[in-house]
Amino acid sequence: MIDKTMTVKRDKIGPVFGKIAPNTPVEVERCLAVFLGIAK
Repeated sequence: MIDKTMTVKRDKIGPVFGKIAPNTPVEVERCLAVFLGIAK
């Protein structure tokens, strides 16, 4: 969840701790549409 976007210096950012597969956001969007009842 993003409340407010802002710039941050690179040295303040830690290492990557996870990764999402390229097709995961599409799957989440489809499931959300079905759950909300707006899927075709």
